[in-house]
Amino acid sequence: MGKTAFIFPGQGAQVCGMGQDFYEHTETGRKIFDQASELLGFSMPELCFEKNDRLDIPEYTQAAMVTVSVAMFTVKEVQGFLPDVQAGFSPGKY
Repeated sequence: MGKTAFIFPGQGAQVCGMGQDFYEHTETGRKIFDQASELLGFSMPELCFEKNDRLDIPEYTQAAMVTVSVAMFTVKEVQGFLPDVQAGFSPGKY
């Protein structure tokens, strides 16, 4: 059997609606988004799920990308699915 890798995107890969399935369909995903909102002082679901200009501003982009990645990883972890290796990328770098 092959190995499993999780590759997390960075700035430049953001799109409106990212992470919405994890927020709407899993308690764990919802908790991660809600914790990020509380810590950062703005609504992460609003930032990620509603069309807006802030998603392309780096301080918001970075927070959104980290939140979505942590939510996705944590949901899979709770489900018992862990990767053999993880990687992430930023604009043009792996």
